[in-house]
Amino acid sequence: MMDRSNFWTNVRFLVGHEFKGGGWWLAGSGAMNVIFALIASILPYQEYFSAQSGLAVDQVVSDMFVTDLFYLMIMSSIGFALFSREYRSNWVKTRPITRKLTYLKGLPISSNEIAASRSILYLITLGLLGSVFFVALYLFSPFFHSEIGLGLYISFALVWLGYALAVGGTFLIAEQTMSEKAYFILSFLFIGIFTAIAVLLRVTGFPLVKNVLAWVQQYGVIVSFLSVIIGLIVLLLSTKVIAHRLNKRELLG
Repeated sequence: MMDRSNFWTNVRFLVGHEFKGGGWWLAGSGAMNVIFALIASILPYQEYFSAQSGLAVDQVVSDMFVTDLFYLMIMSSIGFALFSREYRSNWVKTRPITRKLTYLKGLPISSNEIAASRSILYLITLGLLGSVFFVALYLFSPFFHSEIGLGLYISFALVWLGYALAVGGTFLIAEQTMSEKAYFILSFLFIGIFTAIAVLLRVTGFPLVKNVLAWVQQYGVIVSFLSVIIGLIVLLLSTKVIAHRLNKRELLG
């Protein structure tokens, strides 16, 4: 039977170890998310949502293809600190994730503890970096802080953070259970998948970002609540998959 006190002691140790050295990697990733927010703030929200925009429907949907694609891609990776040790330059060849896992597996630490600590770290970084992005976007975008309002904007942000939890959980499985090369290739495959989804949304006339806002306007906090709950469930299931596969994964000798 699992010793839960020892389990959480090891998990706290692993999470705390990531913040040694001042967490400069988190600050660097936060700065990058401010840049992403600045880019997001100049996307054509006004033309997209305003009934008085005067644009034809086809033109509006076409203009928002980039916005939908941007949110699908950026929100899927917003919880990953790209300035961390694992994602520095040449990480595919130096294999820092595999080397780290090899070291951890040599300690009296279980795969369940490794998986749980990675998911908790992801929750922390997603909460911090997601907050940086959406606070910056709210400040940068006249559309959001002048026409949408804070309450509705928070619900809008939570829907996307729920999406980030779910897709991020999928990425965590790849990060922890695949080689860096395979993970790198999979990341590019996901870019193609997100692009295909955005194209499909364009063809079907279903602009995603607009509909997310419409859903939170119509149904209130229940939409954001369900999004976050579903995201947490997916992350929990991903954690279990990671732990199971780490037990079988062959690491460096």
